[in-house]
Amino acid sequence: MTVQLAQPHPSLITTCTAASKPQTRILFGLAGTFTLVGTLLGAFASKWFLVLPALVSANQLLMATRGWCPMSLLLTKLNIGTDKAPRGQ
Repeated sequence: MTVQLAQPHPSLITTCTAASKPQTRILFGLAGTFTLVGTLLGAFASKWFLVLPALVSANQLLMATRGWCPMSLLLTKLNIGTDKAPRGQ
């Protein structure tokens, strides 16, 4: 008896390939980190820390609708995650 594994939809393959770009991965990592830290601080320290996840969400919506966000501009200006960034030995 053989088991056939389901193949992912072609659009998912394209999405995963696009998400492997270094700057995109850095942006997702930073967004997740700031969201988690802001939520934890909001739950245990002060409710005002919940502003941090709200700002991250606003930046993600801006990225989805306009194709850029302030953090991507900062990373590009600092040459982080771009093709021009120097590689480690």
